[in-house]
Order: sequence, then C-alpha cells, then structure tokens
Amino acid sequence: NRALSTHQQEMTSLLPRDYGYVFAVLGGSFVMNMYLMFNVVGARKKYGVEYPALYAPAGHKNEFEFNSVQRAHQNTLEV
Repeated sequence: NRALSTHQQEMTSLLPRDYGYVFAVLGGSFVMNMYLMFNVVGARKKYGVEYPALYAPAGHKNEFEFNSVQRAHQNTLEV
C-alpha cells in the first residue's frame, strides 16, 4: 500500500516544499485585482464615466475622484 502514486512522488520531488506560497501569492493578487476592478466599475456608475474612456475627461465634475480609483487599479497592473 503506497501512500503516494508514482506521479505524485515525481511532482513532489520537482517542486520545492514551500512552493504553495507561490500559489497563495497568485491567488491574493487575483483577489486584489478583482476587488479593484469592482471599485472601478462602481466608480464608473457613481461618477457617470462611460466606456471606452479609461479616465474621466478633463473638466468632468468628478474627474479627481474617478481618476484616483482608476489609477489605483492601473498601478497594480503595471508590474
């Protein structure tokens, strides 16, 4: 009765023991990106900034507020 199959043994010998942290960081990054994306979608509705504009047009009454939310999201994507 073997605890691990041959394939599982090969995989565990290929990856370092702490490799799970890599997946934890990837998962955390995904969750953070989704959170910021939903913030931008909500800000578009709240401040009336329509697609396809990436930022609020100059002179928009909520230009600073919307652009701040959008920049927070964009900054996380610039890696």
